[in-house]
Amino acid sequence: MKPPIVAIADDDAAFANYLKTFLDGRGYQSRVYTHGEDLLAAARVGELPDVVLLDVMMPGLDGLATLRSLKSAHPDLQVIMLSGRESAQTIVEALNLGAVNYVVKPDDPDGLGEIALETAKPGVPTGNVDRAVRAFYEGKGWGKDYALPGTSHRTGHGIGMEGHEPPYLVRSDTTPLEAGMCFSDEPGIYIPGEFGVRLEDCWAMTESGPRLFTPLAASIDRPI
Repeated sequence: MKPPIVAIADDDAAFANYLKTFLDGRGYQSRVYTHGEDLLAAARVGELPDVVLLDVMMPGLDGLATLRSLKSAHPDLQVIMLSGRESAQTIVEALNLGAVNYVVKPDDPDGLGEIALETAKPGVPTGNVDRAVRAFYEGKGWGKDYALPGTSHRTGHGIGMEGHEPPYLVRSDTTPLEAGMCFSDEPGIYIPGEFGVRLEDCWAMTESGPRLFTPLAASIDRPI
């Protein structure tokens, strides 16, 4: 069966890339557009998604104007509005224009939650966890892939009878996650000649998702 197609229209690259990786890891096919005009152009040539996640505040054609054009041409298209602020007037206008929902983003993209843990689900390739973390870093402007400055180290590795063992939370590993597997979770940030840090957590995979052995660090300044 063909996977559902989700269009993400948001000029915030970090947030859009995070959503794409999150959705792709769960079997959806997602496309990212940085402007409303780009989304409308794609729809005009037949690239119509099943669902649109549409940011309210975008340069050029804003989210509400994009929504109005989308619903005029495609009345049955499901559109969910995204915004960093909760404005009653905007919510009412979006719903009146045909949006099916209005979701307020976290104040800080870093507050989306621990990306590795959110991506790890039974059956998901271990490499997808590393891809999700790397996409978030790249969206923040750090080195692409494993380049420095950025995160040149894999996200984590299997733990069990040995300290380091497969499967690995590295992009090339296609091993499906299964209940009972245990991993380190240790993405870092490295700036050659200046600074580097890596905080490590460990978790076990369960049927419902990862279970941490210890609480996550609150921040670099409060690692324990």
